[in-house]
Amino acid sequence: MDRQAHCILPKAKCIQTTVLVVRRMFCLLALTLCNLGLAGTPSSVEHANRIVVSATQALTNDWAADPLFACIERDEVQKGGKTTSKAFEVLMIDGSDYRFPLASDDQPLAPSRRKVELVRLREEVQRRRNQSPAARRSRIDTWKRQRAETGELLL
Repeated sequence: MDRQAHCILPKAKCIQTTVLVVRRMFCLLALTLCNLGLAGTPSSVEHANRIVVSATQALTNDWAADPLFACIERDEVQKGGKTTSKAFEVLMIDGSDYRFPLASDDQPLAPSRRKVELVRLREEVQRRRNQSPAARRSRIDTWKRQRAETGELLL
């Protein structure tokens, strides 16, 4: 599955997955250059190390701030030579994410389907508000566990 994130909020307020990936690739490139001896002098190695530390810190900060923002996620699946896609607005609702459908195969949802999805969203908000503390804690813990697994792969 190929995931691409496209921001729906002003750039200053949206954390994009692509930014995280680019920063990670930059860190790996800097490490590779150091390992290949292309860094040369000790001062160049120190400079490269500072770049790697700085980029890693920026990536970690972006990852930590990610739950504070909404974004659009586009998932693609290739099966039998055919590519299908779905787009979602990923929102945080009461401590965990909710994927609101926006499009299928690059076609916006029909107005009738969009109304159905808006009703589902309202119902989900209400359901989460009325959850018992134990159910809420379980839902949030599950989300945090999945997010931690993703973070281990990314960071």
